[in-house]
Amino acid sequence: MFVDSAEKENIVEALSRIEEIKEVYEVAGEYDIVSVVSTSCLEEFRELLHKRILHIKGIKSTVITVILNLNEKVMPPRIGGKGLKQP
Repeated sequence: MFVDSAEKENIVEALSRIEEIKEVYEVAGEYDIVSVVSTSCLEEFRELLHKRILHIKGIKSTVITVILNLNEKVMPPRIGGKGLKQP
């Protein structure tokens, strides 16, 4: 997501309160915030994006990437933390 830097803290809080958003990261680089969203279908995701996420004050635009497949054997450790839990 590209966001207004003055609103970044409020945006992170607002995103964290949305049940379908599982992870929120403040990042350095091209984007300002990266979030992981889980919905049951693309239509549900579309509604979440247009009715909730894009209504958060300070979000300028988003870039969407859809995960097609998850190879659970290749899960790198998080920076400054432990690797992702595997079932």
